[in-house]
Amino acid sequence: APAAEGAGVGNRVGNRINASGYAIVPHLTPFEANRIDLDPEGTADTVEIASTSLSVIPDAGAAVKVTFPTRVGYGLLVDTRLPDGRSTPFGAEVSDETGTIIGSVGQGGQLYARVSQHQGRLVVRWGSQADQRCQIQYQLPAGADGFTTLSGSRLCSPLLEETPNGKS
Repeated sequence: APAAEGAGVGNRVGNRINASGYAIVPHLTPFEANRIDLDPEGTADTVEIASTSLSVIPDAGAAVKVTFPTRVGYGLLVDTRLPDGRSTPFGAEVSDETGTIIGSVGQGGQLYARVSQHQGRLVVRWGSQADQRCQIQYQLPAGADGFTTLSGSRLCSPLLEETPNGKS
């Protein structure tokens, strides 16, 4: 689990992820599903573990490498709306300026994303048509760390240009 130093390995008391992102989980049962859980308590606020539970089925005597994907950045929560006043659609994907999906829109237009920069542009997409995407400019407050909620509702304005990799 890269950058997840301090996360506990939930099914092993006292076992934690080290500074290199590794932990050893001994005594897995061969030829059976073994569930490995991570407890994010103890990790930095800027780290998000994409999935905290994975299963492996090792062979007898095998060492199995299990990777827990992580994202590093600032958690951002912001209320959004479309130019006509409606909420940004539930389930819409949120991408950064490189086209990487970094979040989604929840009920009532609440957008959650894990951003890597203090300011930038987010692209919101809920379909394949040009009128089913928009963009939001954001700027985190000075001293922001971990998780930030931006006050007020932000306008998700029509997307005027494509991102560098052709996705919008």
